[in-house]
This record gives sequence, C-alpha cells and structure tokens, in this order.
Amino acid sequence: MDLTLFNHNKKHKPISLSNKKSSIITMEHIYLLLAGIIYAINGYVYYSTNLIGFFVLLINIFFAVAFIVTVILSFFIRFFDKHLFKILQASLYLIMVQSIFESSTYKHDFNHIIGLLVIYMVCSMPFKSNTSLYVFLAINFLMVSASTFFVENPLMSNEVIILAFFTGGVVSMVSIGSRLRTQQKLKQNEQFFKDMFNESAGANFLTDLQSMKTVSCNKKAIEMFEASDENELNGVDIQLFQLSTFTRDEMEAIKTELKDNWGWSREIEFKTLTGQTFWGNLEYRIVQFQNNSFLQIRITDISERIRLEQLLRAEKATLELASQTEGLEKPVLNLLANIEKICPGMRCALLFYDEHDRSLSFGYSSSLNRTFVNNLELYSMNSGTGLTNTAAMTRKPVELNELNMNSLASHAEGLININHLVACHAYPILSETDTVLGVLAVYFYDHVKRNGQELEMITRMTNICRILLVKEKTIQENKNYLNTLQVKNNELKKTNDELDRFVYSTSHDLRVPLTNVMGLIDITEMSINDEAPKKYLALMRQSVVALDDVIRGILDYSRNARAEISMEEVNIRKMVDDVKEAVKFHHHANDIDFRIFINEQIPLYTDKQRLFVILNNLVSNAIKYFNQQEAHPFISIVVQINTERALIFIEDNGIGIPEAYHEKVFEMFYRASSQANGSGLGLYILKETLNRLNGKISVVSGADIGTTFIVEIPNHINEYNNKAIA
Repeated sequence: MDLTLFNHNKKHKPISLSNKKSSIITMEHIYLLLAGIIYAINGYVYYSTNLIGFFVLLINIFFAVAFIVTVILSFFIRFFDKHLFKILQASLYLIMVQSIFESSTYKHDFNHIIGLLVIYMVCSMPFKSNTSLYVFLAINFLMVSASTFFVENPLMSNEVIILAFFTGGVVSMVSIGSRLRTQQKLKQNEQFFKDMFNESAGANFLTDLQSMKTVSCNKKAIEMFEASDENELNGVDIQLFQLSTFTRDEMEAIKTELKDNWGWSREIEFKTLTGQTFWGNLEYRIVQFQNNSFLQIRITDISERIRLEQLLRAEKATLELASQTEGLEKPVLNLLANIEKICPGMRCALLFYDEHDRSLSFGYSSSLNRTFVNNLELYSMNSGTGLTNTAAMTRKPVELNELNMNSLASHAEGLININHLVACHAYPILSETDTVLGVLAVYFYDHVKRNGQELEMITRMTNICRILLVKEKTIQENKNYLNTLQVKNNELKKTNDELDRFVYSTSHDLRVPLTNVMGLIDITEMSINDEAPKKYLALMRQSVVALDDVIRGILDYSRNARAEISMEEVNIRKMVDDVKEAVKFHHHANDIDFRIFINEQIPLYTDKQRLFVILNNLVSNAIKYFNQQEAHPFISIVVQINTERALIFIEDNGIGIPEAYHEKVFEMFYRASSQANGSGLGLYILKETLNRLNGKISVVSGADIGTTFIVEIPNHINEYNNKAIA
C-alpha cells in the first residue's frame, strides 16, 4: 500500500510515539522561502536608494538564492530535510551579522531602526528553545545599539535610544512568553495524544506514510494480534494481517477518501500471529504528531457484533419463515443450519412436543448424522415437566427435566462417537408457566468448558425455539392486531371521505355568491362613467377573482382525490378556448398575446375535466407572473398528439422561475415570487392531477427569461379502440 500522495519523506524507524521529520510543507519551509524573497527585495530597494553598495547587494542575492534552493533540496535530499531547522537558525544569525555590518558601515535613519525592530520581532518566532532565543536576543540588542549610534539624524537623542531598547525589551518579553505558552500547549497536546493512543480500547498503529510499515503500536494491538511484544508488530504492513488485501482500485479509492474527508474505514476480517481470525473495523486517518504526519491505523474488534448480527439475521429469517409456513420443520431446520455456520464446532437438535398430534417430534440439521438421531426413541411428556427418551444401544429410559438435563450426554455417549462428537448438553425450553415445551440438545467436538459467547448463543437459540413453539398464539395475536388496524383504517377512511365531501360542498356553496358578486361588478361598471369608482370596482374584481381561484383550486383538489378517471375524446382546441375564456377576468389577461399551435390529426383520449384543470392552472400561473416590463407579453400553447401520448408546451416571457426553485414550485402553498397574490395551490393541484393521469411535468426557466412547462400525458386511444372492437 502506497500513500505517497500525502507524504514524500523518508521511512521511519520504530518509535515510541516520537518520530522523525516528514516532508510536508512546514513552518521552516515557509520561513526560509519568505526570508529569501524578502531578502532579495530588501537588497534591491536598499541598492536602488544608494543605502548599500553593489557588493552588499550580491551578498543579499546570494543569501536569497541559498534560502530558496535549500527549501527545494529539502524535498529531495535527506540531509537538508533533517537539518532544515538548524539551517533556518543559522540563516537568521547570518542575517543579523550582516545587519550589524550594514548598520556600522552605512548611515541609517530612524525609520530603518524601526524596521530592524520589526524584523527582530518576526525573526524571534522560529526559535523554539529558550537558549537559542536568548542568544538571538543578545545579538539583536547589539544590532540595535550599533544601528542607533551610527544613525545620522539630528533628532536622535538618548530618549530615542531608550525607546528603541524599551521596544526591543517588550518584544522580547512577548516573544518569550508566547514561545513558552506555545511549548507548554504542544507538550500538553502531545501528552494527550499519547494517552489517547495508548489507552484506546482498539488496536492503534502509527504507520509511515510512504512505506506503510508500522513504527509504533499500543498494548491493545499486542494483545489483539497475540504478539509477544511490540517488536513483533513494528516494521510490518498491516495488510499482512488481513485475510484479503486491497486491490489497486481499492487503494485509489482509499487515497481519495483520505484526501477529501477526515478518514476512511471498513469492516475487514483479520488473522492473528497464531492463526486465529476475527472481524475488525479498520480505520485510516492522517494525524500530526510532533510536527510530523503519520497514518494512524485503528482496529476495533467487532467479532462479537458481527456474530450477533449473523445471529440476528438467522433469528429474523427463522421468524419470517415461521410466519410464512405452517408447522415447525422449515423454520427449525433453518435456525439450526444457520447456527452451525456461526459456530462450526456445534451441532444441534430440537426435541419438542407437538400440541396438534399430542406426540413428540425432533428436528436436526443435515450435518448431524441421521443414524444418531434415529437411535433416539422419544416418548410422551412425563407430567408436563420433562421429556423421556431411550438410547437405542442401552435401552435405558432417561428422564430429562430442569434439574438433570445433562444426563442425555452420559447415556448417548456411545452414539455421539459415531459422529465424532465428544460432548452433549441439553437445555430445557420452558413456557411462561415453566412447563417444559422441548429440549435443545447441543453437541460439541471437544470437552472444553463452554465460553460465554457459546452459552449466550445457546440461550438465544432457546428463546427462538420458545417463540417457534408458541407461534400459533403469536400468529393469532398478529391477526387480531391486523383486524384492529383494519377497523381503524376503515374508520379513518370514512372520516376522510366525510371531510372531503364537506370541503367540496362548502367550496361549491361559496362559489355561488362570488359569481353573483362578479356579475354585480360587471353591471355596476356598465352603469357608471366615473373613472374613480371603476378603479375601485377593478380592484374588487381582482380580489373576487383571486378568492374564486382559491375556491376553485380546493374544488379541483377534492374532485381529483375522489372522482374516478373518466376517459373520453377531448377537443383540445375547444378546451384551450374554454381556458382563455375562464381566465379573461384575471388582471392583465387582456394585455397578453395568446399563440396557439395544435396538431389535431390524432384524437386525444383522456380525462377531460382533469386536463382542463391542468391547462387552466398553467395559463393562470403564466398570467399572474407576467413581466410588466415586457413590451409584448405572450403565452404560447403548443400541443402535439400521437397514439401513445400528448405533449403540451406552455411558454411565456414572464418573470421566470430561478433554477433553485424548480422543485419547490410544485409544493403546496409555495410561491417563488411575491409579484402576485396567489394561494400557492395551483401547481400543487396540477401535479396531483397529473399523478392521477400517470402524467409527467418538467419546467425550463430562469430569472427574467420566461418559463416553459412541458406536460406529458398518456393517450388512451388504443384502449378505446380495442374496447370498441370488443
């Protein structure tokens, strides 16, 4: 496995949570790179202003080039990468020496002194150790002193000198304090990481990003992989412990996941150094430790969870099979077969009392030799407290009850050997009243004491068997529950139908007075000539039309929900004319140019009333949201019909719908614009109506570019013709 996408550094030796450098871009790279660039610029500016000579300029350029080359070489040559921080410190010392040389040779003014103080403050940041920082501070005090005494400025005085030294002292204290706090924080973070790494409940590995070899691991890793010490796990590729290694494509996917997200994980089966297998959750993530990048590999043992999931699936499949079939044979065999897959060293048989036949029966998996089972003769229940069986070889009756269930093992030992099984345990299956319903006989290949996981599995098997043995009662309870649900559902359906009829009736009754009001408005407008009242009447008509649209929408929604689909031939041209007539009272309807293009060569058979609702809502919506700034507003209606479907294109040059709202416009009460006072029901009702017709709708629009709705509905002409022929 190669993750060089994240690291180009050398390989790491085994560590104990301490590591070497990693060749990512660090602060040292940035400091050196900036120092080189600024140094070159500074030399050029000083030279152009005659503050330094050509020889000093060459020194500046030499240092700048050396810094930049050092940064580049650190990515390819180990020596430069390893000693990059020391090179940085030495470079800063050289800068200060040159500054002293320049200050004592050339005349600087007070502004240059302040500039040196700023450089002094910035350059103090990379020094991590206190000793290095103190030496650096001492050199800088000498630099400030030399620069101050050689300044050629009549305003220079002792106060200015004191100010310079005071500024330097403040900067020093701030730098030292900041550095100490940073170091303390780093120590705390590193200690926290160590604690988290070592005390983790899962196996933790720190891995070199280039070689993918482990460099450190915690105690849990040693325990999980059954190693003697850390040395056995250091310097190895974790993939060696996987039962199946990653392919090249999988590795590319892992790289992408690590690059784009916080980490990557997958559930994988592992093997230990002793050959034992277990399931683990494998996690990869890139971590920083002591300014280095590592791949942290964390493995959490999930064997128990996987086993429980397998057991749950087996239990679920058994219960589903029991609910779908009569009798216990199929679900019992399914349960036993799945359990033996989960625990290969276990063989099971279920001995139970058949309530219907009033006799004993048994179930066993195909992996258990039939000879052994047939040699067990099972007899009737004994006082309801146990099962009596006779081993064919011994013919000695054996009482199996709650107190002595293991007696089956001793009396059947000879028969068990036929199947190379050496241990047998019998577990009673008790009812809620502690009556023995059956016995779960479990056979093993060894005499080892059963562990907690096996005992837990046996307990769960016993519980499932109990459920199977009382399944008739469970099924009956389920039937009763379903009957109750059906009654409740019928009551809800009745209530919903009544509410639907109430809404329809109420909405219909409300439309009658509204129609009368609109008629009175028309009569009043014809009887007056004053423009002021006509203006108010127009506003009144607009409000009445809006309210009428809402009520009509409610009626359409109610009718669509309860009315059956009625197929008939539709005169699409006449329907478009009816829609134009229906919307003529809308505000600005008379200002819009309608462009109609209809292909009527093939008849259209669909639900006439629902198609009218679809066209009316789309045209009304286009009128409401027309563009008032458009000189020639229009609505184009294009209809194309073939034997399979009808395509309806309704286009306008209105204000349009932003692309972000295309999906939302079909939601109830949603309005993409506040230009019109619509209810937000039109397009929702349209979509619901289309769903009843098995139709589709799409929208092509954008802000200020108009809107085109494309409606597709099935044409049922073939069904109509076939029915007519029949």
